[in-house]
Amino acid sequence: MNRRIWVIGLWACICSIRTLHAQAPVSYWTFDRGDGTKDEVGGKIVNVTNYKPAPIKGAAAKGNGWLGSGNAIILTNILKTNAPLGDFSIEFFFKGESFSFSTFPSVDFRFRCIQGAFIVDYTPVRKGKPVKEQWKIDLNGSGIGSYSNLANNEWHHIVLVMSKTGQLTIWIDGQTQPLLNKKIEHYVQLSVNSPDRFTFNGALDELAFYDKVLDARLIAQHHFEVLQGKSYSFEINGNTLQKAVSKQQDAGEGKPDPMEFAPGFPNYTIQAYEQLRSFPLPRYSKSKPLPRNFPWMDINYLCRELPGAGGKGFGKQIPAKAVAISRELAVNWNYFLEIPCFRVDSIAAMNRYTTGVAQALIAHANENAALPVATILFHVQNKPLHIGLAGAKPNVLSQTLPNKYYIRNASGQPVILSGKKWLSPLAPQDFIVQDGLNAAFYLKQLKKHLKRPFGAINENGEWFGHMRPASLLNRDPAIEAFRIKNGYTNEQLNGWMQNRFDSVYKATILREIGQSEKDLIFSFYNVSAYNPSYWPDYAMRIRTNSSVNGSPRSTPSFYPARPDNWRMSSGPLNGYGRVAEGRKREIELGVKFFSPFVAAGWSNEEKNIRPAQWLGLLKSMVMLGADFFYTGYFNVTGKNGKWPDGVGPYDPRGYAYQAVMPSYAQAVASYFSDFLEKGALVGENRPLPYNLSDNYGHLVMVRKLGAKYLIFGAVQPTSNLKGNAPIEDVASFNLDNKTYRIKIRRQGSMYLLEEKETGNPVISQLDEWHQYEHPYFWSPDLKIEAESSEEITNGKIVTDRNGKPANDFSDFVTFVKCVNGGRITFEVPEKRNTAYKCVVRIKGNREGAMLKISANGKSIEKITGGSGWTEISLSFEELQRLAIKKGSEVSLSGSMDIDWVKF
Repeated sequence: MNRRIWVIGLWACICSIRTLHAQAPVSYWTFDRGDGTKDEVGGKIVNVTNYKPAPIKGAAAKGNGWLGSGNAIILTNILKTNAPLGDFSIEFFFKGESFSFSTFPSVDFRFRCIQGAFIVDYTPVRKGKPVKEQWKIDLNGSGIGSYSNLANNEWHHIVLVMSKTGQLTIWIDGQTQPLLNKKIEHYVQLSVNSPDRFTFNGALDELAFYDKVLDARLIAQHHFEVLQGKSYSFEINGNTLQKAVSKQQDAGEGKPDPMEFAPGFPNYTIQAYEQLRSFPLPRYSKSKPLPRNFPWMDINYLCRELPGAGGKGFGKQIPAKAVAISRELAVNWNYFLEIPCFRVDSIAAMNRYTTGVAQALIAHANENAALPVATILFHVQNKPLHIGLAGAKPNVLSQTLPNKYYIRNASGQPVILSGKKWLSPLAPQDFIVQDGLNAAFYLKQLKKHLKRPFGAINENGEWFGHMRPASLLNRDPAIEAFRIKNGYTNEQLNGWMQNRFDSVYKATILREIGQSEKDLIFSFYNVSAYNPSYWPDYAMRIRTNSSVNGSPRSTPSFYPARPDNWRMSSGPLNGYGRVAEGRKREIELGVKFFSPFVAAGWSNEEKNIRPAQWLGLLKSMVMLGADFFYTGYFNVTGKNGKWPDGVGPYDPRGYAYQAVMPSYAQAVASYFSDFLEKGALVGENRPLPYNLSDNYGHLVMVRKLGAKYLIFGAVQPTSNLKGNAPIEDVASFNLDNKTYRIKIRRQGSMYLLEEKETGNPVISQLDEWHQYEHPYFWSPDLKIEAESSEEITNGKIVTDRNGKPANDFSDFVTFVKCVNGGRITFEVPEKRNTAYKCVVRIKGNREGAMLKISANGKSIEKITGGSGWTEISLSFEELQRLAIKKGSEVSLSGSMDIDWVKF
């Protein structure tokens, strides 16, 4: 609902307040008096004895409420005792993640908030017959229609109003939206045959029930009254209502923010390559290079250019742009050069490798030996026919191998399950060797033209699928004897089997192409410890993937695909929580690092995760131990082989940002790789592993290394609508028996906190320059914090919390205090598309300060007066004199405090 219309409507009604009769509730529990169980209107007693909710401080500042975990229940028995029900309203204050007000055991009525949605089940009686109906509202809107807003660990006023005229409305914090309104067929009454109760995971207060439609003005007034520390009143007060309306926030705009999309959205105007060339560079540390990212975005699609603003169709493949994009990603964003490997016969391979995009990429790779190359294999798409053997499918999918390769019963006959035979873990390995020779053939066709060794090969795998059930494997006496002899569980037997076959496949390929795991990375998709009830035991497969820098790597998929799926998963689309559960097991096995497959979604851009949230989530992967990524985008057709819009794949102008977000996250990691190697993640036993926040819309993680802490936090929206979640917020969390507060943002905020023996901790932000907008709209300025300078002489790093209490870093400034002519030195990074500047934020003493800026053997002195923070800028002539450019060493010296420099 438009807030302006809502406010005008309220004000129009204020004039007629005198004509409104009081709307007293049937029952009202403030939970404040006595033991908190007595209804202060009708005298009804709620039962809190059997299921043990705990009394807590309530929503009203002077009152009390009830705190419950998932099994806490308050027996209310409101509905049945007031039957027959026609019009009715129920209102309460709630803080937490989920609640359910329901009849039981017969669920004739239930109002619940669970898993990001409101669900109302009700049983209207029409023409003498009860009919069960349901209203589900996915809270992926903006403002009050956002679950992030509702589950932010603050008190919220919730009202459900049902009218027998057929109008259903939910109010949140005194307001509603079209999303929260539903029109149904009118009814005579609601059928209720059982007592009712509240079950909740959170806190409950100020519960009232009405046998009427509660007036919108009273709803707004009640929300305001409780926030003022008062209980509900039941006559409209004009002065109170006026204050209530003036305090209300915008109920939500309900539209995407164009600043989170590529320029021109929805009719894009800047081609993908031009976007990539304009994005601010990721700023990798030179002291600790990290492994290269693997591009899984298919350059044949990424290089396409669609004409004009918007545009539909397949677009034009431009070989020169394919080379330019691949080089841009390899040189500036730490990627391999990906060369497509075609699964075709030798004649077709010769044609495809000597024309178009493939020819251009191969030529570029041959001319640039410093850029390592990578390619992708698809085991399940191998065709033995291409190497002169029978069969159109690889052996791992074949149903025509001799019986000895399959699971067999006691009579020696293949066991049939789900209409097919199943490979035996004990099968002779020559069948998988043949599949490896098939894949090697494809690589050899490529190597006839590519005169370079591979730096990485990724096998898409996916032939094995989910675990073979024990009920299948134990039907083969030989397999069961083998399992018992080795003491394997069914999960371990599955893991042993998959590792055996994948390892033989890998070894065969490497032998045939003349390379080894000493000079390349050979990996398989989705070798990880998550979803252990589906996938083979990871402990048996730790060495399936090549080690990187001497350490094993798991390769889970992190494909949340849409904003509301960030916490756990939806089918195969894994969110943070699913990956974190797997990482918990992997870390216990000693696997410190991992390299996930990542994608923000491959649907319409309004559905895909936006750049800021995606960057924040990728930083969470870094906190879990990711030091490089397999960056994916999948151009898939729908039913009947048709493209989603009917004419072609999605426009790469819309999704080009997905190529660079992993690099921004990885670049931050390059400054604290010691935390990934030696530090310990905190909070492995939290409900959402490693997330220290109790706020549903916050993700907060910490790694500890000695007296230092690496702290990460991000705001998590549940939709792409503007106002669904704040752009930035303050998060609180407990660590080592202390409560900390930090500012967090959608794009993630990473901090380095060092506790000092003096009791004056120092905190610095590592990624302050990252912005929430699409990277095309980021500032081109190179802002560098003083504490991140290359060298500090006669200076001390100090954190000022701006009057905040201990451990509250929600509004801090960290700077370098230079004394006795102290000096700090910076190396100027590369700046794209705009001229260099030099702006310094400093603070002197009462008499002011003199700042000396030196570069390339020249110096300029600038004088400032006063003791407050001020910004000093060099003029165009002064910049020309110092000749500041990429790689210049710029030093700032004087006796003053220095906050940052901007080039």
